[in-house]
Amino acid sequence: MAKATTTNTITGAAVAPSTAKLRRRGPLSGELTARIDNAIAGALATDFAVDPLLGPEMSRLGSFVSSVVKRDGTIIEAGICAALRRHSHLTVMTQVRMPITVSAEAFVRSNSELELGKFAMPIEGATTRIAHYDMLVIDKVRDVAMLLEIKRGGGKTEAKKIRAIERDLACGRLQLKAYLNTLGIRVKRFESWVIDYHGRSGFPSSLTVTRDGLDELFGVSVAATTEAAARAMRQGMLAELPPLLERVREQLAVGAAGPALNENLPLRHAGY
Repeated sequence: MAKATTTNTITGAAVAPSTAKLRRRGPLSGELTARIDNAIAGALATDFAVDPLLGPEMSRLGSFVSSVVKRDGTIIEAGICAALRRHSHLTVMTQVRMPITVSAEAFVRSNSELELGKFAMPIEGATTRIAHYDMLVIDKVRDVAMLLEIKRGGGKTEAKKIRAIERDLACGRLQLKAYLNTLGIRVKRFESWVIDYHGRSGFPSSLTVTRDGLDELFGVSVAATTEAAARAMRQGMLAELPPLLERVREQLAVGAAGPALNENLPLRHAGY
């Protein structure tokens, strides 16, 4: 959660990551383990506004849980990346930027999905925007390149954003052959997918791969790593809940005999 601009705020204290709290993770690399630790510590240290109804401690608890959920998407992406990079025949690029040409944009707008799959277009020419993609995976064994958008998929994506992502993926796939040629990479097939991990984002099924289809999509084991990362995130969250809940209980005990929660709130509180 972004730092609140209201006067009633709590500033989270810096918390050192602790791998001791997160055990039995399974097939997780040291780098991915550190990212999970940092995600939990960051969620705990996040600044947040004090809600007048909830009071400081329930606001703190809600902020922590909400922040963990938001950070979970980056851990899913990191888990997919870590699993793929174990295999020498796979090249993984993240946060790929590709200029979208005016001609590619016009071609996508005027042709069906079936027609788009039959063509490739150059990357040179006047551009309309720069598209951002979460991941690009090149499989040297299967001779395929996959352009990917990765969503946690815990809830539905707004319709306007779905359309924009669909358009960017279609344009990117049209230009992918030319884009890879500029990098000296040549493959025979070009695909684009939305990895909708929990399956609730609302993208068309023809474009979507959920967590159950990850291994088939990439031809290697991926889901074991992402599921281990999910378990570690949950363990890390649960490890921090007892002291937070205890502070909520203390607040409720005081509130039962004291003023309403929105009265006399201090401007700032010591971080947890």
